[in-house]
Amino acid sequence: MYTPEERQKYYREILKMVDQHPRLQLQQLAEKVKESIVFRSERSRRSVEMWIREAISGIPRYETKKKANGGPSEIFEEETANEGKYKFTEKGDEANVRKIVDKNVKTLEELKRVCEIDDDIWDVKEWKCGVYESHVKLRKYSVDKDGKQQRIADDHKIVPLWLVNASLVRNKAKIDAMGYYDDLIADAKKHAPKYKKIRYPKVKKGTLLEVDIFDFHLGRDTWEEESGEEGSLARSEKDFMFCINDLLSQTKVYPISRILFPVGNDFFNADNYQGTTTAGTKQQESPIWRRTYRFGRELLVKAIDLLSEVAPVDVLIIPGNHDMQRVYYLGDGLACWYHNNPNVTIDNSPKKRKYYQHGSCLIGFAHGKTERLVDLPTIMTTEEKQKFALTKFHEWHLGDKHHEKKINWVSINETQGVVVRILRSLALHDEWSIDNGYIGSQRSAEGFVWDEEGGMRAHLYVNL
Repeated sequence: MYTPEERQKYYREILKMVDQHPRLQLQQLAEKVKESIVFRSERSRRSVEMWIREAISGIPRYETKKKANGGPSEIFEEETANEGKYKFTEKGDEANVRKIVDKNVKTLEELKRVCEIDDDIWDVKEWKCGVYESHVKLRKYSVDKDGKQQRIADDHKIVPLWLVNASLVRNKAKIDAMGYYDDLIADAKKHAPKYKKIRYPKVKKGTLLEVDIFDFHLGRDTWEEESGEEGSLARSEKDFMFCINDLLSQTKVYPISRILFPVGNDFFNADNYQGTTTAGTKQQESPIWRRTYRFGRELLVKAIDLLSEVAPVDVLIIPGNHDMQRVYYLGDGLACWYHNNPNVTIDNSPKKRKYYQHGSCLIGFAHGKTERLVDLPTIMTTEEKQKFALTKFHEWHLGDKHHEKKINWVSINETQGVVVRILRSLALHDEWSIDNGYIGSQRSAEGFVWDEEGGMRAHLYVNL
């Protein structure tokens, strides 16, 4: 094993020979190196071509420094051997990916990101990440007042790099399923029911009604003797539609020109037939998962149809931590159903955070499980720079916490603030929430009335 100092010595000598014989091929250069350099071991002598490759391969980087006395500048050209090299080989239903990176890869998710592995096509059979020492060559130049460069000297250093190697196998079942799913969606849209375009009353200065029924947790199995509340699908439908009708009743005094209906935010209590959340946490869930899913879709169709009798409806699908996959399928189902409805739009795009602009109002939606509250104002200004600049009123509406909370941020110039609201939940209490003392919060749906120029005009509640 060579010390870093010994390696640097060998690399310097090899690079001198490379400069002296720039036209030689690798094998010819290797013979010259063997004749001129005395290696410590015969094994290193036999591997001289590897030494040469490590010494001469790399990616150039440049840094310019000016002398304080106004003299000629100096340019340092840095060549890092191999960093960033990527190789992907595919044979039949198997593939291999190799990449050299400048930091350790510790998890499977990091591997997929660094090596750009497509989850929809490949499964990782096995992988490893090993560290090795690599050579960096520093070429130093001087630059005179006329901009002419002259090479002064070379220097060298050793840096650690990591070689990532992964064996992949093609996921035929997933690829076939994706093709079948796409065909199913296309076929479903062909057979979507046809709705007539509704002629809504004309309003000179319309307002937006936002209908929020967050953290509904449809399918949660609750027992009156345990939690004081008996849950059922029939009760869930009754509560949900009561809130929709009550919010519509409260807003009859406003000239509603459009309705915003965010759907998701843990609309379902569980994500799969095992009755767990997306992360695998077991839930107190209704055992017939197919019935719960179909019931939820039909309930939303009933609610959206009712809302669309008042004004055009824009539906945003917001995934939660309980139902991330299930609510995406739900969104696709709704998009198919309303494909031929000119009065309803469904936004089921993959983004977890979604934004809606109404005149001078910009509203951001997220479940609120992963984002830090203090980061949300910056996230909005970063993700929606143009819309943020064109609007005056900015709010985030989140779920997840099952209670109401409001936080207000104001920017430095105190002209554009961002309000972050955590909205209430309509979910019934289950054994877990009772055991952990998460009781006492009011079961509610909420609504907001937005004016295009004046911002929020009303904040509505339906308390159960």
